[in-house]
Amino acid sequence: MAEERRSNAQARIAMLACAAGCFGPCAVALSCAGIFLTPVSESLGVSRALVSPYITVMLVVAALSLPLLGKISNKVNARAVLCPSILAVSIPLACLSQATAIWHFYLAGAIMGVGLGELLFLATPVLINRCFEEGAGVRIGICMALTGVGGAIFSLLGGFLIAMNPEGWRLAYLTLGVLGAVIALPPALLLDSRPACDESATPVATSSKPALSQVFVKLTLYAILLNVALGMCQHLPSLASSLAEIDGAAATGSMLAAAVMIGQAVGKIALGRTSDAAGARTACIASTLFGLAGLTVLAASTNWSYLLLAAGFAFGVFYASSTVTLPLMAKEAFEPLSYSALYSRVAMAGVLTGALAVTAWGFLIDAAGFTTAIIVAAILSAASGLIGLWSSKATGKLSVNQTHEAIT
Repeated sequence: MAEERRSNAQARIAMLACAAGCFGPCAVALSCAGIFLTPVSESLGVSRALVSPYITVMLVVAALSLPLLGKISNKVNARAVLCPSILAVSIPLACLSQATAIWHFYLAGAIMGVGLGELLFLATPVLINRCFEEGAGVRIGICMALTGVGGAIFSLLGGFLIAMNPEGWRLAYLTLGVLGAVIALPPALLLDSRPACDESATPVATSSKPALSQVFVKLTLYAILLNVALGMCQHLPSLASSLAEIDGAAATGSMLAAAVMIGQAVGKIALGRTSDAAGARTACIASTLFGLAGLTVLAASTNWSYLLLAAGFAFGVFYASSTVTLPLMAKEAFEPLSYSALYSRVAMAGVLTGALAVTAWGFLIDAAGFTTAIIVAAILSAASGLIGLWSSKATGKLSVNQTHEAIT
């Protein structure tokens, strides 16, 4: 009985640690990055085009580090992984308050990328799936939604500090970096060195190698197509601003971005609950339909502002599938012992291609226009949903050794 109470307490602490990591370090490093671009470029005397790539560096490093982080997560306890990851994000962010050259941002972005790779893409799905047999989906959704909530709160705080004086961005970096660590470190330190819910799971029966290797490939392809389609999200405010028929188009652009963010937050929780109740396959269907509905309205370039915002909200729900539906589909395909190692590889493919896709969408929009780009995004969204459903038909659980042997 005492051991069961300890296990339940550690599960709740693990949930709190994941939520704090998303609300604190992930939010201040990623969701608040945009508020610094203009003041930093003006202060250092460089263009925004030279400052913004540090965000790309951060995401690319996060993607490339995922396979290694997945292996480490299987070998050491959660506290030993979470605490260094929190510091890897918070310390470089705070140190940017002393930055005097643009390369300082690239270096900080690379270090923060390693921490974000663990905190944002691995820790939450891995720990929650280990600690909770039921209700894992909605818990993952809540944690991921807190990234947007924290981004909204800390963006306001950072904006206030930046507005204080021309060098206010330095105080903002220092404050947000410290806050990220203060919020996330305490619950991470409360985890036992080896909590019961963090122990390796007992292997389960596996199916044939050829069939299971196909599941891995299909899930990876699903992640790639999904994240490429989601890269269109960054260009939606520009779409709204380009519609000359809308009064106050610039304001509508910012409102569309807000609608997408709200859709993401709602979608993460809703898709998690849907997965718990009806399976990840149903959540995949629902998110794909939301994405197609939103893109259909956007492709029509309607001059009805409210309909445009509803389309942005729907696309935001679809956007949530990358951090909720994908890991839950992987949970159904991979055995617990190998989940972190295998899911990290799937996530790496998605995150890396998604980061590169944002630029590719920009070229396509310039060459063929928004309507063509949105139609292409709709095709990719539908294809990703079909492949996701196709992969979810497999039975059995996939181990890392089976995948490695079968694919090689």
